[in-house]
Amino acid sequence: MVGGVSARFAVLFALLFTAGLAVNFNDPQFELTTVDSDVSTPIGTVFVRGDKEKYLLLELSGVVWLYVNNVRQEQPFLNISSQVAFYGARGLKSCTFDYDFDNYRYLYCSYVNKPPQGDDSSPTTGSVSRYVVNNAFTKATFQKVILGTVTSSPGCLNTTLNPIEDDVICIDRNKHSMGGITMDKEGHLYVAIGDDGSSAGFIPELMVVQENGYLTGKILRVNRNGKGVSGNPWLTSGVSSDENIAKQWNLGIRNAWRFHYSEVDDVVYSINVGEASWESLYALEKGKNFGWPCTQGPIYDLPMMNYTVCQDIQDGKIEAGFNSIWDYAHFFGEPAGTCIVDVMQNTNPDWPSEYSNWLFVVDYDNDWIYRLKVNSTFDLVEGPIEFASGVGSIVNMQPHPDGYVYLTSYKLNTLYRIEYVEDKSPPEVAEFVPYDGSTGAPVNQTVDVRFSLPMDSDTLDAAVKLSEKASGETVPVKISFRYEQLTAKVVPESVLKEDTEYEVKVTKASSVNGVEMTSTFTSTFKTNGSYNLEVSDMEIKKSTPEDITLDEQIGGAEISIRGIKYGKGIGFPSVPSTVRVDIPDTCEHFRTSIGVDDVAGFPMTGAMNCSVTVTKNGDPTVIYETRDTLLRYLGQVGVNEDVSGQKLDLECIPPSAGLSETTVGSWGAPQLFCNGYDTDPVKVVSIVPTSRTLPYEDPTFTITFDKQMNHKHAFDAIFIETQSANVTATKMFNEDSTVLNITVNPPLLTDNNYQLFLNVGARDVYGNSLAEAQEIIFKIATPAPVGSTVDATAVDPAEVSGKGEHEISSDCKVLDKATTYPRNEKGFGVKGEAKLRFTLDSCTSAIVAFGKSAAHADGRECDVRLKTSGLVAKDSFNDSDLAKRITIDLKGEDTLQFVSKSSHATCIFEVESLICKGKEVNLFDLSLESQEGNWKVDRTPDGSALQLFFSSVEMEKCIKVNPVQRNLHFQLDGSCSSVSAQVGVEAESVGNGDIRFRVEGDGETLSGAKCKRTLSKTDGVKTIECDITDKKEVVLRVGAANSDVGDEVAIIGDPVFECASTFDKPSCALTKFPSTFTVGEELKFSGVAYGSAGKELPETSVTWFINRLHCTHGDCTNRAEATVTGTLEGSWIVENYQDFSRIEIECRVLDKGVYASSTVLVEPETVEISLDTEPSGLPMSFGGKVGHPTPFTEQVVIGTTLGFGGPEELSNVGSELEFRKWLDDSSEPAFRTLTFTEDVETSFVARYR
Repeated sequence: MVGGVSARFAVLFALLFTAGLAVNFNDPQFELTTVDSDVSTPIGTVFVRGDKEKYLLLELSGVVWLYVNNVRQEQPFLNISSQVAFYGARGLKSCTFDYDFDNYRYLYCSYVNKPPQGDDSSPTTGSVSRYVVNNAFTKATFQKVILGTVTSSPGCLNTTLNPIEDDVICIDRNKHSMGGITMDKEGHLYVAIGDDGSSAGFIPELMVVQENGYLTGKILRVNRNGKGVSGNPWLTSGVSSDENIAKQWNLGIRNAWRFHYSEVDDVVYSINVGEASWESLYALEKGKNFGWPCTQGPIYDLPMMNYTVCQDIQDGKIEAGFNSIWDYAHFFGEPAGTCIVDVMQNTNPDWPSEYSNWLFVVDYDNDWIYRLKVNSTFDLVEGPIEFASGVGSIVNMQPHPDGYVYLTSYKLNTLYRIEYVEDKSPPEVAEFVPYDGSTGAPVNQTVDVRFSLPMDSDTLDAAVKLSEKASGETVPVKISFRYEQLTAKVVPESVLKEDTEYEVKVTKASSVNGVEMTSTFTSTFKTNGSYNLEVSDMEIKKSTPEDITLDEQIGGAEISIRGIKYGKGIGFPSVPSTVRVDIPDTCEHFRTSIGVDDVAGFPMTGAMNCSVTVTKNGDPTVIYETRDTLLRYLGQVGVNEDVSGQKLDLECIPPSAGLSETTVGSWGAPQLFCNGYDTDPVKVVSIVPTSRTLPYEDPTFTITFDKQMNHKHAFDAIFIETQSANVTATKMFNEDSTVLNITVNPPLLTDNNYQLFLNVGARDVYGNSLAEAQEIIFKIATPAPVGSTVDATAVDPAEVSGKGEHEISSDCKVLDKATTYPRNEKGFGVKGEAKLRFTLDSCTSAIVAFGKSAAHADGRECDVRLKTSGLVAKDSFNDSDLAKRITIDLKGEDTLQFVSKSSHATCIFEVESLICKGKEVNLFDLSLESQEGNWKVDRTPDGSALQLFFSSVEMEKCIKVNPVQRNLHFQLDGSCSSVSAQVGVEAESVGNGDIRFRVEGDGETLSGAKCKRTLSKTDGVKTIECDITDKKEVVLRVGAANSDVGDEVAIIGDPVFECASTFDKPSCALTKFPSTFTVGEELKFSGVAYGSAGKELPETSVTWFINRLHCTHGDCTNRAEATVTGTLEGSWIVENYQDFSRIEIECRVLDKGVYASSTVLVEPETVEISLDTEPSGLPMSFGGKVGHPTPFTEQVVIGTTLGFGGPEELSNVGSELEFRKWLDDSSEPAFRTLTFTEDVETSFVARYR
């Protein structure tokens, strides 16, 4: 094509929909495919090195399945469900094959033992067992417990066990039990054991994680028999390899859910699921102490600082914590995520070299995969870079020898795989920024060209041209390509002319696959004279001190604030610093981001107070200053202010001289906007529909903005949730990029509150943010009872009644309505044997119909013949046979004879046409030469009309009823609008009684001529068609209309319901659930499961998920707390989570391979707590909220016990402060613990002096 961008990419945000997911890969050459969508509680896959055909799928319940060429085998490979505690996160946790499987045919599995008390939620222990795989590779047997040989103890509390000396893995609580397991090339088995926490935050029992020998919270390295390995850090002289301490490799871990052994780096990478704030990635280097529970990610956990070990870590006496490869926060930074679950290293040679040896990390709650690169000392050197989003509750990400990466989704019960398919199609331009036809571009505009594929950057210089539209003069540019964004940045080497139209042309660029573009793409924009200035490019008039850095941080690092990278900016050293520039006369606005840079040595104390000052005519005015001290772990703040003056000062001061060595400040992309540059915030003009109820058939919102929007920023700023679960949507702009359509993707949940968030991250094409965030509460309307034609024969009736029987059949033949002949002396009926001979008088032809009487379905057979001078026809007919019609040549014939050889059967002959002497005559106009037997003109011997069947109707499927007394009850719940069918009597039926068909709705016979039909076999087929709108129960009744009915078989052919598109989906009706909760309360729930058409399903079809919606800063993420299978009711006790949470109860139903779920959100009963300090502004901790500047308020769930407060000593603006007292209770220490009840004190102030 020439002009514009590819129609495939112009306005549509590209998403790949797979089994209910909306997956977006930054590189479109990757795709997600479904391997198996019918698995139960899957938690991961396991493969043998080099085997491309076979792998295992693990179920949390304790069952292991073998897949061969992606086909699940019929029998389990291993089933230890009778040994495994299956509750919440308990169960079979992970398995690995021996690295040297050719010589050691072992499978190692880590799991939680079934408690001896019988209740799977009770205290218990964990174990690792070794199994032998048979030669046929069909099963694993010969179990040997190699770790945690104490397998039948009710935990460790209140027992005589010594967890330091005994080979026992204590699991006294329900979370963070067994974790990852893998083996390196030396045959060393790495085993993760969680902290035995309970998702209840910081509790004293967690301190055993820092206790050597106590296996809780440790990474173990053992041999194939479970003994400590030579070289382990605590296997020293005098220590036996059987001792617990000898098996330790690392300590201070919270929940190392998954491992990945890198053959390239010869190291095990481990994830660590965090508490309330941070997720972490580690390299398991020898002897490392990862710091938990004293540290979490890049911060200290102040609630634990009263413990000696934690104090020693803080004082530097113990080297622990702050040794991760990467930490990311829950609710700020890039990326944000709340549940890291797996890591893998890509070594697939078929993937592009861009990904070679990169680490990939997946987050369960936020459904993303990011990639990052480390060096030989495991320092992060590139990334994180987004790889995919919308991947859907993944708990395991495993690269397999077949070249695919397998993803296991626990909540969706599905196994997926990522496939790389090299795209050999010609690349296209997907988007230009500025957009085609834009006006008002600044004269230093950078042009972004986004492609459909990764491009060969070496071809772009010749392929991308910027020129004046009128003169054709080429503008010199510099071009760089961002692989992760598929975007070429085109930067003019000099400013553009004012009020001038420019054209961007792209042609003959090549993708990384060596395929050249076959089309030319163009876009035009017009400048308006405005421009922006990067402060780092301006002449610095004052720098105090002189060692500030421009466009990089101290030491040459890229400027980065909580993971957000800035190509331009200013780095401030760890002392009070100021930068001054002159403000050009035409500049009116200033914009930047400020924060403590990621290169800061110590995250907790890295802090800055910053300000922006404008001097006009010698009078300085502070136009911006930070309200709270900037802390590294809190991320950046934005500055967006008008300026009017001659000088601009940027200043930062560390709050305390004692913190200066660890404080490094950054100004991210500080810019002045000049000469009318558009700096106005974006406004939402309208959102429709205003009713906030979207039709099920087209659940689309239309948002109109007052400016052209940047597509990516707008798409990234939109989130849709229901019951705090993420919902996917298709997002599409119109051609001028001002109108955004957002369509909610299936599955759609009616009568559920959805929330649509459009945050201020949405920006226009010039970088201006949305003025005000938008939050919309909406519902999806109940679908109209149309759209899905449902085969009623596939729907099981909720009830059947009547003496008759019914069956579903595909042999459905009904004789069409019989032809009835008038009394015109053209035919006759006979019963039994008969013979009639007529004399012909110059007759030339006749058309004769003959067969068995339609009105005499008695099981007897007609045997008839037609003769002239010879035999003309001979045939026999039973009840289901069609009559025949033949033409006879009578030229030269003298007689026409009709013969019946039947025994008691009633047969019919009808001469429909007879030509004699050139005229039409009737049969009985001829001379009857002879006759014998029982016959009658124009009637059968018993007086019935002459009737013959000449055609039949066959249906694909039908309901057969015999005897004809049957009532089929269908529970439709008002979701269908009509029922229709073809009704009649089966062709082979004996009898000709009248049968009544009728439709009832909610106990009444429905009106309408086609809702009731009465017919006999001779009436052929009639149509039932009835309006059943709003009817909850519909009954199809079949019965005898008179006493003549005998053995007739009634046919309801091709019956269909016209229903809503949700009709044939299963459902769960919640019958009991709580509305609120407090900590320690037992929540009881129950429900009824329904299949299609409202048929109740057994309890085996139901799985309950109890999810905790962990909420911080107004955002909530979903954490699985318990899974209960095979029951219609259950209960669960709310644990002491410390932070604000909601509880989601989900009832999931499986019917005929289709899942559906119903959820209810249970709100907490809360009390609002306020926390402050004297002086105000000091950092305090409250539960999982660590080191936050005061004052602040928190919503606390009633019954929660948590710690809050601060350290005994802290620094503030150069002063050392000591804790004096709490104003509400002077006896409490600086960090205190309290159970919050309804009548608890709600305001707390800590005094420091």
